[in-house]
Amino acid sequence: MEEVLLGHPAVLEAGVFAIPHQKLGENVAAVVVLRPNSEATSEQLRQFARKRLAAYKVPSLIRSVAALPKGASGKVQRNVLAGLIAAVDGRDETRLPRNALETQLAEIWAGLLELPQVGVDQDVFALGVDSLAVTQMRSRLRERFNVDFSFEDIFDCTTVAALAARIDTAASRRETALPAWHRAAGADAPLSF
Repeated sequence: MEEVLLGHPAVLEAGVFAIPHQKLGENVAAVVVLRPNSEATSEQLRQFARKRLAAYKVPSLIRSVAALPKGASGKVQRNVLAGLIAAVDGRDETRLPRNALETQLAEIWAGLLELPQVGVDQDVFALGVDSLAVTQMRSRLRERFNVDFSFEDIFDCTTVAALAARIDTAASRRETALPAWHRAAGADAPLSF
């Protein structure tokens, strides 16, 4: 997994380790040091890894740090890496939903994760979303919003805000793609991407 992350042009160093997970026992996380004058978001790195690894191997949480902790021999101190994640996560924004769609999505994720609330900009995968939760979210999206997103669609939308934007885009495409007689008849078929 580290080799894959190191294959990204923006990544100088990478450390992969296990973090506790409420349902799975543990999950994969990573910290990376980016090359000078390079930029890559956690989501961009996850997408890069997703194209090269089996889904269960893709780190659910990737954070950029200034440096990896190393011992006197120069080896990465893996037992310290989880502490770096905790320090970075303390800065996560927990901005509340701005509209009804974001409110509903935040409530669904909070329910699936058994959390009191989920902020619109929080990385739901960092909060503990796994493949089972993604499956449950897909089902709820079909029921409530009449959209049929793939696993990749959900994995690409790591925040409530991103998922809301994806649903809005799907709804806009749907309205322009349907013939006028179909819209007038009120026929609703799930969107499939």
